[in-house]
Amino acid sequence: MIKKTLIYLTLLTPFTAFAQNDAPVSKKFYKDASAVPGVLILNDQVNIIAVQAGKKNADVMAVNDHMETLWTTPLTGSGVTIEKFKDKIVAITTDDEAKDVAVTNAFILDPKTGKVLLEKKLFEIKKDYLIEKHIFTGEGKYLKISLRETGFKNTLHIATVFSNPYKSMNETRDITVMEYDDQLNAKQYKIDLHEGTLENITTDINGNFIVSWLNQNHLEIVKYGTGSNTAIANIKADVPYEADKNYDPFHSLYFISSTTNASTMYCAAIFDNQDSKTELSIGKFDFATGKTNFTEEVFTSDHLKSLRKAFVPVNKKMDAPTFEKKGLDIRSVTEAGDKLVVSLSALISIQSPNEAPWKNETSFLLNIYDTNINLKAQQFLPVVYYVPVTTLPTEYHYNDGKLYVICNDKTGATKLKAVYGVLNLQSGQWEKLDWLSKKDLDGADVGLSNSTMWFKNSFILPYGDLKILWGTKEEDIKLQQNTL
Repeated sequence: MIKKTLIYLTLLTPFTAFAQNDAPVSKKFYKDASAVPGVLILNDQVNIIAVQAGKKNADVMAVNDHMETLWTTPLTGSGVTIEKFKDKIVAITTDDEAKDVAVTNAFILDPKTGKVLLEKKLFEIKKDYLIEKHIFTGEGKYLKISLRETGFKNTLHIATVFSNPYKSMNETRDITVMEYDDQLNAKQYKIDLHEGTLENITTDINGNFIVSWLNQNHLEIVKYGTGSNTAIANIKADVPYEADKNYDPFHSLYFISSTTNASTMYCAAIFDNQDSKTELSIGKFDFATGKTNFTEEVFTSDHLKSLRKAFVPVNKKMDAPTFEKKGLDIRSVTEAGDKLVVSLSALISIQSPNEAPWKNETSFLLNIYDTNINLKAQQFLPVVYYVPVTTLPTEYHYNDGKLYVICNDKTGATKLKAVYGVLNLQSGQWEKLDWLSKKDLDGADVGLSNSTMWFKNSFILPYGDLKILWGTKEEDIKLQQNTL
């Protein structure tokens, strides 16, 4: 069943805003980080943060809600990832120094002390072709890893007017999955390949793998039993656009598996429809019944105008939202309690002669759906920025009926400020929306919002120079403590 509507929703009037007072800052939290940190919420008082220190080393630390480091555990390897696993922490790194082989290792850590309880090589892969690695833990219930071998060869590629990297990236040569017990012993098996482009690999809350394929406009979603390559459910549906060999896998269907219902999966896509109008499509798939459901929103010029006109500012110091069709894309799809939140913004790249490209991102539109993908409310996050080379991160954190959002906003020629908002998902109204203090921080410091540490009554936002997002230079990380 397809519900196709041109949606007009009044942006509900927010009822209050609270300014953030000056917040404590730790300027010397970490020196010379080479990548944006990864963060894991351990409990209401402690978060785990992993920082890459060059190409060969990483540090995993426990930080409490007073910005105090409780323990630090140094590890070897690059690309450090941290997850809960059973009642412990697993840190996964890669030794990429060898010419032909990359080795992935895991470390089981005691969350109270940081002590390494177990260290083990998980697997090694040849570097002939580009491999996509995905790690799944089900919030600590299991540890599973999928490896997709693409058709993209890891050799020197010389770009020409005839080259098309998407064609080789879209090719899937092999899918291998591994499931680990608490001693990191592996069960390994292959997943069958299907016709078309591999769109997504994920797991449901029970640890079953779900693999989605798109062949032209035919979508096939296959669920496999735990520890098996035998399909236990299969859903087929037609989507309102086609994928071909030139299809961009990085701007395609966005899938998430429900964290509350093992039978439910959602997807979102944005595309130019047959009438050359920009269209957003949201899909829901039910493995228990085999039913599929879609709802669409068409972004005509009149619809965009009506959205902007209906916006009522919660904070009159902030600019009115800017939201256009050019560059419009999905930024996130988040299940938040009994709601589904889809975030969209327009992002364009501006290239000047003999200069690196600049990224210009406009305000975010947050669409709030119920579990039957009925659109219940829409709200703007009225920010904008213009920075060189990279996009800036945005954080979406759900707790108890509210969506906590942190992003960056341009407030001067070279100044950025982090914006903190609390969105009530029942009313669609902002309860809080304001800039965070920049006292004791540099004006050009970027809020590394995807690395926010969340606690019961507060959050800690890491900051760093813009270059840390480029991944080309080691930079110091500062911390700022804020109340919720």
